[in-house]
Amino acid sequence: MDAADEIAAIDGVDCLFVGPSDLAATLGHFGNPGHPDVQAAMQRIFEAAARHGKSSGILAPVEADARHYL
Repeated sequence: MDAADEIAAIDGVDCLFVGPSDLAATLGHFGNPGHPDVQAAMQRIFEAAARHGKSSGILAPVEADARHYL
């Protein structure tokens, strides 16, 4: 997460993909990907991808989550 800009700048990297549950656990919010800290981290990752002209993706198995992130 902290290296999102550096990763997105690498030639050959086409997409930054977020696993919400993995990210939540890493940030100390196990089972709570909706926590504001996790949501802010996701936003930073998506913004890094956009700055470098890369796609971003996220695991969203629930339709409501998919619509939220879309």
